[in-house]
Amino acid sequence: MTPEDLPAEFPGNLFEPTLNSTNPIKNYPELYQCLKESHGIITDASPQEGTHECKMVLDALERRNIFLSSDREKSILIGYAGIIKLEKSSS
Repeated sequence: MTPEDLPAEFPGNLFEPTLNSTNPIKNYPELYQCLKESHGIITDASPQEGTHECKMVLDALERRNIFLSSDREKSILIGYAGIIKLEKSSS
């Protein structure tokens, strides 16, 4: 991929498609390092899973007076959903 392959504009309500970055060109080295360190353990999570699965995470944080603002940056929810999905698949 080259920078010309990336879209010029992104929708306002965007679940970012790649590891909390809309720029896979800059993100690839981190992804590669993650795969090496985890011996290839990786999963995906959809925006729907992010919204549904993360409610318990957000509720647990709020009980500890930690308020995660995900209204403008939803990709962090996908990260949490991925962790939950990996945990469920290992049990």
